Amino acid sequence: AAQAVVARLLSEHLPDIPLVAEESSAELQTPENAPLLEEVVSYVRTIFPDADAEKVCAWIDLGAAAPAEKFWTLDPIDGTKGFLRGDQYAVALALVESGKVNIGALGCPNLREGITPDKTGTGSLLLAARGEGTWQNTLADFSPDAWSRVRVSPQDSPSNARLLRSFESGHTN
Repeated sequence: AAQAVVARLLSEHLPDIPLVAEESSAELQTPENAPLLEEVVSYVRTIFPDADAEKVCAWIDLGAAAPAEKFWTLDPIDGTKGFLRGDQYAVALALVESGKVNIGALGCPNLREGITPDKTGTGSLLLAARGEGTWQNTLADFSPDAWSRVRVSPQDSPSNARLLRSFESGHTN
């Protein structure tokens, strides 16, 4: 559902930039996955009431482009294990130009204020632009005027610093 929504929005507003995304609709279109497809369509309808199975599959498949000089790349559920547990995951989108990420966006439904795990919170939207910094807003009650800057701590004592790592212990050495 996330890939369908993002792909449709990008194709409508930035149609000249291809999308390289993780999913395809092939599995959803098999007879045994008809109930799953209908569930995906129901989620997409919360954003686009005109959605139907054919449109949703077409929107998902907009992500089948090949990388180009400039392209969007999307991981619609970054952290699948966390998603399946109802824990931490993100919708991750980036604009890649000449092999460099110039814009990055993370939608984190179970993260409050961009740093605090909270399964019942407002969620976080984080945006970064090369050379311009990183900003955070809420997902549930998003306001264009409520962006706050994310900054690196000036903490210089390692014993007082916070170490960030993957939420999945199996992904951390």
